[in-house]
Amino acid sequence: APDASGEDSLPVARRQPPGRARKRRAVVETEEELSAPPRGEASPAGDASGSAAAQQTALVQAPARYASSSEAPLDKMIEPGSADERWVRSHPLFVQIAERGYPHPFGEREILALKSYTPKQYGGDAELTFC
Repeated sequence: APDASGEDSLPVARRQPPGRARKRRAVVETEEELSAPPRGEASPAGDASGSAAAQQTALVQAPARYASSSEAPLDKMIEPGSADERWVRSHPLFVQIAERGYPHPFGEREILALKSYTPKQYGGDAELTFC
């Protein structure tokens, strides 16, 4: 739409000056507020104790952080106490990821597969000869 000068004016987004971040207040809802029906809706007649969703702890669980890599659960195919388990748990990839609490982007069987390519001097099964 043309303005008083006869030119089309477009809305311009206002930028926040650097270093002046907006503070937003976090909204924390209690379990009662979550179980209450939205405004304008009646609660279901058969649900006197609150909704089933309110009784669940959380839909998305935070990844468990492990104090040491020996506490992290392993794949079902690796027997507890075996040499394979010790090799997987001592592998630097497994140790660093487990201690930081991140989910493993690969399985323990993939780490165990690295054993066949790791030289014997580093605890693997590969025999490397240098010319």
